[in-house]
Amino acid sequence: MSSKNTEDRFLGSLVGLAVGDALGTTNEFVPQHAVKPIADIIGGGKFRLLPGMWTDDTSMALCLAESIIESSGKFDGVDQQERYYRWYMDGHLSSTGKCFDIGKTVRKHLLENLKEKREFHPHISDGASGNGALMRMCPITLLHSLLKFNDSVLYKSGLNSMTTHPSEISRDCSRYFAALIVGAINGATKQDLLKPLYTPSHLSSDYWENNPLREEVLSVVRDQTYLSKTPPDIQNGAYVVISMEAALWGFFNYNSFEEGALAISNLGDDSDTVAAIFGQLAGAFYGFDGIPATWREKITLLPLLICFSKELHSMAVQFAELEQKGLFSEESTSQKSDTYVEMKQLNDLMESEYALIMRKMDPSPRQYKSIDDFNKDVEVFESKYHDLARTLSNVDECDKQSIFNDFHNRLMKRDKEPLELMISRKSGMGSLFSGIRK
Repeated sequence: MSSKNTEDRFLGSLVGLAVGDALGTTNEFVPQHAVKPIADIIGGGKFRLLPGMWTDDTSMALCLAESIIESSGKFDGVDQQERYYRWYMDGHLSSTGKCFDIGKTVRKHLLENLKEKREFHPHISDGASGNGALMRMCPITLLHSLLKFNDSVLYKSGLNSMTTHPSEISRDCSRYFAALIVGAINGATKQDLLKPLYTPSHLSSDYWENNPLREEVLSVVRDQTYLSKTPPDIQNGAYVVISMEAALWGFFNYNSFEEGALAISNLGDDSDTVAAIFGQLAGAFYGFDGIPATWREKITLLPLLICFSKELHSMAVQFAELEQKGLFSEESTSQKSDTYVEMKQLNDLMESEYALIMRKMDPSPRQYKSIDDFNKDVEVFESKYHDLARTLSNVDECDKQSIFNDFHNRLMKRDKEPLELMISRKSGMGSLFSGIRK
């Protein structure tokens, strides 16, 4: 398969994750029987998101991708978790500027691991079998998906799970789902992927016999329960086996990204995460162009997602070329592109300047007293963007503007209204107390 085709599939996988996430957030937490079906990305939901905003699924995937790129392709569990922590505390790589939702399993093991500066939690437990690792997995899978004589892609995809979800069940769901993504990236047909215990072509046919899956996972992929079940037996549950089953149901029972994503999103419950899991595989299979353009165009920080995807693809191609020459090893590294460096520089500045404004939204002596003060800071925000944007020669002008617009729209359409309401209430209370004193 040509490099151009695999790049389209890389883009499809990471952007597909974000699209599924943004689509599914509308019905997140809504019981299946109470869902009001949607047909488009409309935002809203529990977290009052603008159309195209995504949740923790995409934020953690971007943190994982950033760690891989900044670590030159190395797997560094501590670095990954430090980036997850930056998202958790500071809203790094969030669509809203804040971490507004984090899974209990992620938070527990993240905080415990960072306290001890360790990559993995020492206590393996089936109780950690949530879907919070599978939802973010594709960056590590994509990185090694073009290697022909190496099984590290499945091993490391499972290893990704063990940083925050120290569970054999979670690990094995990630390993098997990674096998399907690798197959899709390399042009496998749905009929190929439908084979019980699908094995990527470069691995030996007895791979799963030598590297067995837990029975809980095996019962789904071997028996193909997703082909015979229908809702309400198919559910968007938080248990990773149920989540994977629902994602596979959406992928194998529908013939397009759009149809499968909508079917999953309209099951409610943990719809954003299951749609994100589906999006990683369906995006790899149908490619970037197979995702509805009207959906792609709504996605917050789309140029950043595309940039990260292309960077991962460039690294994967470099590793594959080293392998062809017999030079690839687990110590092989890759250099960052100038476009990635500048895109990250732009996003980091926008995050930093946005955070300065957000600090004045919270109760403190520096809290905004008027909308004029807020508007003045927005003008400074705009000025800082323009000053940096002029110096970035490797980022497309439309992409620069798109990144800025997403941050600016966040300020003006999501943050300004609550501030106006708060200032109005304070003004009203001041008038009331003034009247009482008289």
